[in-house]
Amino acid sequence: MAETVSQTQFLINGAVRQREWRSSGKSRTGAIVFLLVLVAIGIGLIFAGQGHPNDNSAPTCDGKTMSTSDICDEYTNGALTSSSSYQDLLDQQHNGQPGEIVFGGVLIGVAVLLSIPLLRAYSPSRPWGKPIGFLCPQCGGPNLREASMSRSTTKGRTKTTYRGVVTLCSPACGFSAVRRPDPVAKKNRR
Repeated sequence: MAETVSQTQFLINGAVRQREWRSSGKSRTGAIVFLLVLVAIGIGLIFAGQGHPNDNSAPTCDGKTMSTSDICDEYTNGALTSSSSYQDLLDQQHNGQPGEIVFGGVLIGVAVLLSIPLLRAYSPSRPWGKPIGFLCPQCGGPNLREASMSRSTTKGRTKTTYRGVVTLCSPACGFSAVRRPDPVAKKNRR
């Protein structure tokens, strides 16, 4: 029975922290940081993929500087996979990598598309959980909200995940309950 109480409290503590994280605005800040990181990576890829049209330095093959008559052979598992001349590698150096430019643009596009849904979902004004149609048994108020929670702990190679539906009242009331706490243990194989 003591194990069930600790599982229940473990889920309740997670739900309370999640509610505080959302109401403090930290959740929205986290979403903004995530979006800015996506944009920064996208911009970095676009600049990296631009190439260097004014760079006339000699290209390298296996870390060695090539001369104009050299051919760069690439092998995979002992088999020749490609051969590039000095001029081919110089052209690549000038033209850049269009794949990086496209991927960077896609990352920026994804960040723009996710911005409104993420900022709405993690708004501090949006309450934690879903309202339920019952009055609080502790304070009698209509402030009960619930959400499915899943939290994990790891001891050695065993990872235990606890799941349940957590019900919370307002922070002033402090009522909390968990339905269906069920531990699921999994062994991590290394």
